[in-house]
This record gives sequence, structure tokens and C-alpha cells, in this order.
Amino acid sequence: EGVSFVFISHKLGEVVDIASRIAVMRNGEKVWEGDSAETSVGQLVDWMGGDAGRELESHHADAGARGRDGAAVAREPLVRIGGDHVRGTGGQTLALHAGEIVGFAGLEGSGQREMLHEVFRQARRGSVQCLGSVGFVSGDRRREGVFPLWSVEENIAVGQTGKRGPLAPLAGRGELGRIDRWLEKLRLDRERLPSPILELSGGNQQKALVARALFADADVILLDDPTRGVDVSVKRDFYDVVRELAEAGKLIIWYSSEDIEFLECDRVLVFSEAAIACELRGEDISEEAIVSSAFSEIVEEATPAAAGAGRARQGQWRQWLFRVAPFLSTMVIFAIIGSMNPMAVSAFGLDLLLGPAVPLVLVAAAQMFVVGGSHIDLGVGAFAGLVNVVSATVLVAHPGPGALALLALVAGYGSLGALIEGRKLPAIVVTLGASFIWLGIGYTLQESPGGSSPAWLSALFSWSLAGVPASVVMIAGAGVLAWAVNRSRLGVVLRGFGNNAQALSHMGWSAFTYTVARYVVAGVFGLFAGLSLTAVNTASDINASGSFTLLSVAAVVIGGCRLVGGSVTPVGVVFGALTLSLIGALLGFIGISTDYNASVQGALLIGILALRTLVGQKETAE
Repeated sequence: EGVSFVFISHKLGEVVDIASRIAVMRNGEKVWEGDSAETSVGQLVDWMGGDAGRELESHHADAGARGRDGAAVAREPLVRIGGDHVRGTGGQTLALHAGEIVGFAGLEGSGQREMLHEVFRQARRGSVQCLGSVGFVSGDRRREGVFPLWSVEENIAVGQTGKRGPLAPLAGRGELGRIDRWLEKLRLDRERLPSPILELSGGNQQKALVARALFADADVILLDDPTRGVDVSVKRDFYDVVRELAEAGKLIIWYSSEDIEFLECDRVLVFSEAAIACELRGEDISEEAIVSSAFSEIVEEATPAAAGAGRARQGQWRQWLFRVAPFLSTMVIFAIIGSMNPMAVSAFGLDLLLGPAVPLVLVAAAQMFVVGGSHIDLGVGAFAGLVNVVSATVLVAHPGPGALALLALVAGYGSLGALIEGRKLPAIVVTLGASFIWLGIGYTLQESPGGSSPAWLSALFSWSLAGVPASVVMIAGAGVLAWAVNRSRLGVVLRGFGNNAQALSHMGWSAFTYTVARYVVAGVFGLFAGLSLTAVNTASDINASGSFTLLSVAAVVIGGCRLVGGSVTPVGVVFGALTLSLIGALLGFIGISTDYNASVQGALLIGILALRTLVGQKETAE
């Protein structure tokens, strides 16, 4: 249909089958380009690795043909796997011995990686037991492997650091001499050891991770897809080192996403449905046997549909409980206050109770959109305080310039997003710095509390709608506005950037544009918060909203948002802010000093977080 595709893969059979034209890269340069019909997998390997590629092609065949003399089995067991983790071997406990290379195979996501982590925990009791020290080599070197700000030798030496006392000196470069033989085998140039780790190629970074496990002198070495994304020459070196390590008495447990690599193993345990379904040994190990074993064990879940539906209902019930928790907490506080003083829940009483809550609700809404992008705003409270000062001074004396100043403040707030995204700076640092700017401008305009509320602004807070106080209407309006923004196209994209910014960028959305938009939206809600402060207090004080920043974060958490971003719950945040605002009034009604206000707010926040953690762990276990 006229669509072009660029397909990048190390699985060369797929490349030949799928592509119409192929370009072969080696060492950053194109070494061949032509029609796929003009080449073969063998030729591609040849071009990719030269002599190394040809050796690698025959290496797996030689490994598969090698006979195993059983010497490893005579050595001591270092790992035992039993219980529910073993299904296809008669239920017997499997022992993995020193000197073996044991592969963990199966369809991706069948439990191989989880088993690696079970072994890594070094439990000595239970269904998975590890009886020796463990080294872990991750294939995801960026996320789980290298320390990007450290040198190569520091990355290697950290493997031994954990075995030393807390005040013991770190391993020096000289101590790496005891693994010189392995560094030579891995072809890691000792002259590059002082260099930053990221100056090395991906393959050499992977070699450094292997060297780390060797330097720690672990009995069991766990390989989590270690050759993913490295070239064929690195793979050849790696296979040779793995074999020598096994011959030296190490137990190697190897997970790979390329089935052909399991030909290097003495045994292969094929996983299916989070359990070992089959064991292959020696000459029985082949790509066909591994794939066949993985697929043959796929069966339908034995759990009745009704039980699955029951668990789904339980999960929905928990989610519903968390959604209504902020609402219930607010209603409980109102019920207690109303039982002690019925006038508190009259129209006049509600206005007195909820009027001071309006600014916090609006600040919490501003914080919610920032947190939805996996940021935290430490300046929103100070920003609302500055709006309070400007609206009670400049806006009163000079309405035109005052309005322009407020619009300029919102634009300035949006520029924080430009700085954060444009320079890739941490939001928490930028917004903290901005808070000092807001405070400094506020003190410059007004050294001490004073000013007055514009008449039109005070009028907005002095009416009622069918007996409903203005404060109630404004809180409801704030919630509706936040909900509408969240449900709009803009809100969906903002949440998407908080959940997976890279995915949206790959779809063509601009991270810069929407980061600026996020802070403009937060600035608008902060503007409304500052104006409401002026109307409620009928004056201004730059410190009036000093506690709002941290309270807004607490309201967002209580309301059900996730601090990691991607999840926004406007109604929950509104009631979370109301709960925090009403705690002081509740303490006053029951005769407790409001000095304990912050303590009670903090206890409520910690309690909700603890409950969510417990429920989350239960859902994960199920």
C-alpha cells in the first residue's frame, strides 16, 4: 500500500524472510547493501562479523555436538528448585550443580526471569534454595546494569564492595589484577578502565558487567539475556568465557531470548506458565526441541471462570473503595462536626467551614496536573501567595496593569515547563527555585500583610445560589473544571506524557509543547487559588499559602493519583483537599489544639499510603 518499513533485528532469518532490501552495518559503517534474494543468513553473519561471524555460526553447532561427561553432576549442588516451580519432571526437586551451564528457556514471560530473581535472593529455605554466593549479569545494562556516572573500573569493583565492612576502603585498580586473565579473555583493554563507562560500546559495557560478577568471585552467575543487542564478535568471546567459568567450577544459569544460544548449555529447563515444564540434556538440546516443549505445555487455566470473575469483582471493589475513600473521609468529618454543632452544616456554617478550603482545592488541582506528568511542583503555594499579593495591591490600585501582571505570572509559570523540558532539568529543582522568586517578588511588592480585595472579587464570594453558598459552588466548579480539562484531548495527552512520554513522542506529539501546556494549566489554577485567597482573607500576605504546597501533594495522594504520573483523579483530589482543610475545624470542635493539625494530616496521609501498599501487595500476590 505504499508504506515503507525499516526493520532492525539480530534474528537474521527474519530479516531475510521479511525484508526486500538489506543493509548490513558493522562498527558504525555500512558494509553491504542489496536485495534480500541476493544473500543468505550465512553471508549476513559473514559481513556482520567477518572472521568472528563465521566462527560464531559454527560455534553453536560445535557446542551442541560436544558430549557431556557428567563431571558437573558429581560436584556439589548450588541451587535447588522444587515445589510448585517444577511441573514437568515428575515433581521432583531439581539440583543445579557447580560446573554446569543451565539454560532457562521457554516463551517470553513464562517465568524464567522471575526464577532468576528468586535464585538471586539467595534463599536457603523453601522451594527455591541457593547455597552459594550469587553474581547477576543483566542484559538491560542501561536500567539494571551500569552506573553511568562511574568509570569502567568503578563499575567492575562495585561487585566486591558489598562484601566489605562499611568503613573498609574500596577496591582499587590494583586489585583488578586478579581478574587480568578474564579481562584478557573478555578483550577489555586495561587502558580503558579509568574511562567513563558510557564511552565504551554497548558490547564492552556488557563485558564490564560480566567482569563485575567475576571480580566478586560468585559461586553462581545468573545471566539475564546478556548478549542482547551486542555484535557477533562479543558473543563469541562471551561464549568462550562462559564455558571456561563452568570448567572452573562456577554454576552458570542462563536466560536468553535467542533459543540457539541454549546449544551452549549442558542442560535446558523449559518454562511454561511460571513453572519448569521440561528438562533437556546433552544431545536432546535443539532449537526445535525447545520450541516444541514450550508450546506443548500451553494449556487453558484450570481455574473456573466463576473464580476468575470473583477475583475481578474483588479487584473492582478495592478500586471503588479507594475512589470513594476521600469522599467518605470528608463526610465523616462533616458528620462529627454536625453532631457536635448542627449549625455547622447550615448554609451559613458551610460557608464558614468551606470558604478557607477553596484556595487549597484550587492549589491541589494545579498540583494534580503537574503530578500527572510525573513531576512535583514545590512552588505552587508560593505562586498562589504572589497572586494574592498582586491582586490585593496592584490589581486594586491599577486594574489594567494588575490584570496584565497576573497574565504575565501565568505565562511565567508556563516558562517553567519550557525550562524543565528544554534543558532536561528536574522539575522539583526548577519549581523549588521558582518558589524563591515568587516569594522575593511578593516581599518586594508588600513587606507586611495588607492590601484589600477588589470589590468585584469580594462580590464573587458573597452570594448564594438557591441557598447554596458561593464557597460550595466554587469548590464544585473547581472540580468540574479540573474534570473537564482531564477528560479533554489536552488532558488525555498530558496524562499520556506522564505515563509514557517516549511512546507519545514516537507518535508525533511534542513533549516540549505539552510540558509548557501542563505548567500553564497549573498556573491558571494557581491564579484562581490566589484570587480566592484575596477574596476569603480580604487582604494579602505572601505567606498565607505557605503550607499549601505540601498539603496539595498530600491531597493529590489522598485523592488517588499516582506520584509516578499517568493517573489523575479530579473528584478525589477535591475531596482530599477538603478533608485536609477540615481537619483543623474538627480538632477545634472536639477541643484539641490546632497545633496538632499537621500531625493529624500527616497521619492520615501515611495511613492511606500504607493501606494502598497492603492492598497493592495482595493484588500482586493474587
